[in-house]
Amino acid sequence: MQKQGGLPGRLALAAVLASGVACAGAAEPRAGEAGAAPVVAKIGERKISLTELDAKAQAANFQAYQELYDARRAALLGMIDEMLVADEAKARGVTTDALIKQEVEAKIVNPTDAEIAAFYEENKARVGGQTLEQVRPRVVQFLSGQRGNDARQKYLEQLRAKAGVVIDLDPPRMQVEVAQNDPAQGPASAKVTIVEFSDFQ
Repeated sequence: MQKQGGLPGRLALAAVLASGVACAGAAEPRAGEAGAAPVVAKIGERKISLTELDAKAQAANFQAYQELYDARRAALLGMIDEMLVADEAKARGVTTDALIKQEVEAKIVNPTDAEIAAFYEENKARVGGQTLEQVRPRVVQFLSGQRGNDARQKYLEQLRAKAGVVIDLDPPRMQVEVAQNDPAQGPASAKVTIVEFSDFQ
């Protein structure tokens, strides 16, 4: 289901998934229950769980939780890639450095003169009046490094697909209130709701 509404001066897109953030008033799981959230505070007989705390904190500072998720995902992918490269190198009987040289570095194509010249023209305003010959080594280094990163990423994606990697790290979710009379498309029972805020002025 898709709903649209106006918000002057801003253009943003928020995805609200069905399994929304637990609200601060949600019941705490019973002690000993599988997956029960740790208790972080007690007020007499009342308890505040980590789930409740996170819901409150996330509502107050969603950006911080997004940054935490991004950092965790980057670290997770790094761990996965290190394991996959090590496993592949072991299966081939070579070192990880040798594997990367064979599957990544050996497949990097050096930029042509035409590509170097085109890049220079596109970025001429940024080089402070220097000629192509003056900046050529840096341009070659930049383009080669970019291609190396692309080649490495492509190879790692192939290893992940081969190993059947599944990532279950859930991103933070923001609950967005949508009025019943807002224009919408799609069934009301849709599992994902995309809300678009736009300036119609």
